[in-house]
Amino acid sequence: ANRLQEGNTVQVLIIGAGISGLEAARLLRQNGIKILVLEARNRTGGRIWSIRSKTNRILEMGASFIHGIDGSIPSGFLTNPVWDLVREANIRTKSPKKKISLGFIQSRIVFQMLHVGTMSI
Repeated sequence: ANRLQEGNTVQVLIIGAGISGLEAARLLRQNGIKILVLEARNRTGGRIWSIRSKTNRILEMGASFIHGIDGSIPSGFLTNPVWDLVREANIRTKSPKKKISLGFIQSRIVFQMLHVGTMSI
C-alpha cells in the first residue's frame, strides 16, 4: 500500500473504502486528482464482503447482488455504476438461477430489474 510521505500533497481525502469511496477514488484518479483513501478496517469493500465457512463455502455477508445491469434500470438507458466498476476492474461474477428482482410496496410491483449475481471483493 502506498503511504503518504512528508512533502506529498493530497487534493482529496476519501473516508472509507466501501464501494462509494472506491468509485470516488477511481473517478478522481482518472481525472488526475491526488487522493488519499482512509479505511478503518483491514479490508476494502465496506458492506460488500464474503467469508469462507469451515466447510470451505463462500458466504456473502453483505451486499451480494448487482441490480440494474446493461441498461436494465427502469425508464431507460441507465446502468448501475457498480456494474460499470465491476466490468472495468474485471471482477468475476456468477449469475444466479433466477434473473429477476421484484420490489413490492403494498402488494404492488414497483420495480423489476435484471441482476447479474454475486460479487466477492
